[in-house]
Amino acid sequence: LALMTLVGVFIVEPVISLFGPSYSLSTTVLQLMLFSMIPYALTTPGVNFIIYSLHKPQFVATVTLTQLILTVIGNILLIPQYHILAPVMVFGFLNLLMLVSIYLYILLYKKK
Repeated sequence: LALMTLVGVFIVEPVISLFGPSYSLSTTVLQLMLFSMIPYALTTPGVNFIIYSLHKPQFVATVTLTQLILTVIGNILLIPQYHILAPVMVFGFLNLLMLVSIYLYILLYKKK
């Protein structure tokens, strides 16, 4: 999934060009948004492990709900200053934070 997202970063420009020149300004933002989703894609094995092997779906639900709330707050606070790049920054930071929290939880759980 992460590899496919990375491939998407590189094929955005030719795909967007199919829609005409008026959409060409969106390619950079879409590339950055796809790039910010790579950490999210890398959490999939860890999330599956937590849900199905550790039987702790409540942890994943808590992290996801926290991410949702922080996404809304981050966008509200940053869009006025950073405009169209604010969601990219918020998603990138929070997806990286989710990646770290998921695998840190697994490491700490295994030490028990």
